[in-house]
Amino acid sequence: MQIFAYPGDRVDFVSKSGSAGSLCFGDSRTLAEEFFGPAHEVAGEELSYYSGSLLLRFKADSLKAVILRPSLSKHEKVEVYLNRTRLNGLDQNSLAQAIAAAGEGVTVRGAEGLEEIEFSAL
Repeated sequence: MQIFAYPGDRVDFVSKSGSAGSLCFGDSRTLAEEFFGPAHEVAGEELSYYSGSLLLRFKADSLKAVILRPSLSKHEKVEVYLNRTRLNGLDQNSLAQAIAAAGEGVTVRGAEGLEEIEFSAL
């Protein structure tokens, strides 16, 4: 799966089969559940999919953040893009530069590469 994130705007999801769709920040939980189906796990206002590799965070029924943990995906490889910059495989310095260039709405957690990245509404 390829995931293209545009912080403050939307996140595009493109599967290997070529099917694609987007979630925009501010979309409702109902719309997200129509797109992905029933959540694999629910914790309050957080929906988790694909063995925890995708987490959608809502506040007052409005999508506020998309959190990705690419290494947890068991079914297919997840490639993450920030705008059109591929983040997978970047060294820590290059990753930090890409995140800094994006400005607000992107947070990376973890000591090794792209362990967890959060894209959020501004």
